[in-house]
Amino acid sequence: MLLPSPLTDEQRLCIFHDSAVGPATALEMSDSELNYRVFIESNCKFTNIAAGKLRVSDLNARGFSTVLNFKLLGMDAVDLIPTNWTKELVRHFGAKEVRDTMIETATDVVALAGTESARLLDMQLDFSLSLCAGEPEAAGTLLSLHREMPSALGTTTLKRVLDTGLRAHALKSSNVTLNAIIQHFRPSALDLQRLGYSTR
Repeated sequence: MLLPSPLTDEQRLCIFHDSAVGPATALEMSDSELNYRVFIESNCKFTNIAAGKLRVSDLNARGFSTVLNFKLLGMDAVDLIPTNWTKELVRHFGAKEVRDTMIETATDVVALAGTESARLLDMQLDFSLSLCAGEPEAAGTLLSLHREMPSALGTTTLKRVLDTGLRAHALKSSNVTLNAIIQHFRPSALDLQRLGYSTR
């Protein structure tokens, strides 16, 4: 494993700001002590680490061996909107681990909807909709912001759409037309009724 770059005094003060470690102690600690275990035990926050401009490679060398380590310090989906973090995490841990660890709720999906980071994490529409079950508002926002609509409908199922609670009016508001539904899902008359379309 590569040795991390030594932390500057400014980085130390930034990382330990409002933590269990005071400024004087933060400046006195040896660089080898500044690792994930100390950060988590001292109640350091990811926002401070990010503000200190540490790179994923440096943090990895300091014991951040999984994406979960970042999450336990407070990193969430919003922190992945800047692509620099997403690119580095994917480079070190792979898109699947980052996606499966950091994207767990409909709120997470909406935070990244339509972003470059969503593409880097390979957030396929079916995966994203699966996290929006029972969340029609979130699912509608996802569809309206998705970069590859309506062709992306071909990567999911009608059941997945139904499970979100999305119905005809909301689908229309999300720029999903009845023609797109018919083209990609080949729905039966009963399916259309379940979606709230009139079949008369």
